Amino acid sequence: MRLLSCVDPGGSSEDERDRRRKSFVRLGLRGVDKTSALTGLIDPETRACWKWCS
Repeated sequence: MRLLSCVDPGGSSEDERDRRRKSFVRLGLRGVDKTSALTGLIDPETRACWKWCS
């Protein structure tokens, strides 16, 4: 808890906690062509990271 208070002194907002709770990534079954569907909801930080990597 002490580390968290150093990293996030203002605490998480209710909206942020709600976004984290709703976030998920689901990897579908692999098809005959060896591709898989990827679906989900990601938070803004994950989106920024994903966009930066691609």
